[in-house]
Amino acid sequence: MKGRYGSRCESSERIARQVPRPHDKEITGHELEAAVAHLSAFNAGRSMETEGLVTMDGKCMFHDSRLEALFNRSNEAAERKQWISTTVHAALWATSAAICLSQCTDTMSRLRTLAIQLLCFAASMAVTVWAFRQGSIACRLQLWSTLLHYVESFRRNEEHEAHASLLAEELDEVKHRERVLYEQLFRGQRRVPGQNWTGRRDFLLAAPESACISPAEWGSPELAIPLALSDQLPDWDAAVRAASRIRDPSYGLLDFYVDVRRAFPELQLYTALLTESKEGHTDVSSGFTRNEEYHRAIGSLFAVYWLARLGIDGERGFSFGVDDEWVPRQPPTAEALESSPELQMRMQFYEHQEWEGLQQLLRDARMLRGEDGSLDVDVEMMTAMLVLCAMHEVFKVEALLPRVLPEHAPFHGFAGGDVINDHDLALYYVLACHPSTLPSFSRLNQAQKRSVLFTQSKLSFNHGWLLQAEATPHALFANLKRVVAAGEAGPADMSFYFVHWLTDLAGAQPTPLDGSEKLVLAFPHHALCSFIRSFHVLSDLATDTETQVYESHLENYWEEIRPELGLSEPPEGKHAIALMRLVCQAQTPDRQLAILQAWEHLGPEDQQVLCDEMSRTGFADQLYERSPSSSADGPAFLIYYSPQLLRTLAPDTALEALNLLAEIYRRARELWPLEPVPLGADEGSDDLRTVTIRVDQLKKLSMEHIRQVYANNNSWLLCKRNAREAVVECHSIDYIAEQGAHGAGAAVLKLWRRK
Repeated sequence: MKGRYGSRCESSERIARQVPRPHDKEITGHELEAAVAHLSAFNAGRSMETEGLVTMDGKCMFHDSRLEALFNRSNEAAERKQWISTTVHAALWATSAAICLSQCTDTMSRLRTLAIQLLCFAASMAVTVWAFRQGSIACRLQLWSTLLHYVESFRRNEEHEAHASLLAEELDEVKHRERVLYEQLFRGQRRVPGQNWTGRRDFLLAAPESACISPAEWGSPELAIPLALSDQLPDWDAAVRAASRIRDPSYGLLDFYVDVRRAFPELQLYTALLTESKEGHTDVSSGFTRNEEYHRAIGSLFAVYWLARLGIDGERGFSFGVDDEWVPRQPPTAEALESSPELQMRMQFYEHQEWEGLQQLLRDARMLRGEDGSLDVDVEMMTAMLVLCAMHEVFKVEALLPRVLPEHAPFHGFAGGDVINDHDLALYYVLACHPSTLPSFSRLNQAQKRSVLFTQSKLSFNHGWLLQAEATPHALFANLKRVVAAGEAGPADMSFYFVHWLTDLAGAQPTPLDGSEKLVLAFPHHALCSFIRSFHVLSDLATDTETQVYESHLENYWEEIRPELGLSEPPEGKHAIALMRLVCQAQTPDRQLAILQAWEHLGPEDQQVLCDEMSRTGFADQLYERSPSSSADGPAFLIYYSPQLLRTLAPDTALEALNLLAEIYRRARELWPLEPVPLGADEGSDDLRTVTIRVDQLKKLSMEHIRQVYANNNSWLLCKRNAREAVVECHSIDYIAEQGAHGAGAAVLKLWRRK
């Protein structure tokens, strides 16, 4: 202790061995002051490391005067006790020596006794001093360890505060990146105005903003499409990466989305707008918003991703979607299933879907190669499918509809100057006549282009039309039979088409992160199984007529639903085909029963219209066996979206739905009077066999909303767009005169309430 005894402490080496070794970082004066302040109020002990603050020159003392002063203050009581102990010890020694000396009779004895007592006293005092100094050293080390404990605590607190500050800065950076990420990833494109995306997983799904198309550019794909694309080019490295890594377990859905979003600029086309809206027209013919149509395209791409990953996590992603981290959800627990009918449907789909059949379909389409244990991706065919899914629905956007140029006319019955409203045919026209306007398609090689064009041109076959009995035999099968008969389509081409159809349907609901909800929740499971089993239709066309194949499908469907609905044998007579088609279009049991009951109460005029029009085949030499039409005259009508229209109105207003459908057929016949259907027309001729009537604007409306139009001094009109198409639109009555002035016909649909 400082100058109190003046004796030397242990050697420097021994002290160095007793003092713990240092941390890398020296203690600062600020830290030392803070630790001293804490130690002045508390006593603690921890084993820490240090060096340099205990002298190594033999003086057992702190090098820092603040620590020495603190030690002296805390050690004063121990020093007082030591002084008292020494004094008592000396007094006892003196008393003992006096007693011993008094017992000695001679001088020599007294001297020997005194010498012995002095030696014992000196030895005792040396031991006492040594023990006290050892205790002092231990106390100093304990004090130092406690100080270092506080210093280390301060440092940890500072580290925590620094980490918290860093996290706050990172959070600010994330918020900033959220604002600029779209520009960084997608070349400066902006979100569609009015969207409010807040979810972590939903942010990137915000649709990009596209340029507006002026009336001067509308109808000219060579002008409108480059403008809407802002002259962007595909990122082909990203496209190949999306295709080649699609079965890589470490390649997540978010990685895939970012790649396809960068790869295909055509995804920007879904938000294109006209600078001047056309009366009665909507931005998107499907009835969805532009943002929702974009999500449907993304859903189709995601369906390709999940189907390609069957056996990895594709079944879970397809059935349950992904969580907030874009990771496929796990199957729900039994407790969760009990309280959620939706989860029960998802679980049933997950457990009972024929996943092997779907994976085999991709192998048949040459998108995957090998067996289950060692599947590889055919990058070329997978890339072709991704390109097709990215651009397939873009011509549902009204601003992009193409007008047939005179040098391309006639084009599948469309004359020069006609606007093609059918999105499939519009896409085929642009791919065939303006291929350079779609840059991703232009990057494909000839084999890939052939596969994509085949799905749009060679077949002209919409499988949804078959499953829902939406189209006529001519519209559905004419081109397909010609291709099958000519041997132009191989099994891989057919399978590639069916994969495209399946993914298109899987993405029909604008909820791409929640799995393929259209098939999982909204599509009858037996209908999907029927689709997978329906490929025999292709072989039947080699021997049977189009009408025979179509009628056979209706009969098979009736037999499938008979047990559930309690139906008798398939009907026969003039109403047979109309009734079977309506039941097929209704899809779900409650709506099907409502349609059957409504048919019994339907007026005879409407019944006759439906029987006649829904029994027309579009062929001069083909009639239905169960319900032959009074004549083979035409054209036949394809009411586009009639199944969805029926499902919207049934079961609550099923009778009104049949009245509405009959009225549409009736007014369409006014615009296209009956005439003989030509025999043996070639592909692409302008002979009228089937006319398409689009009911996009009606398909999601209730009868109340449909009739409300008339109360607002407007009317529902069937507007003839060209020789092959008409559209139901809401207009003022004066619009009929405007249509007539431009050489186009229109008819008023009398959909108001009948007395």
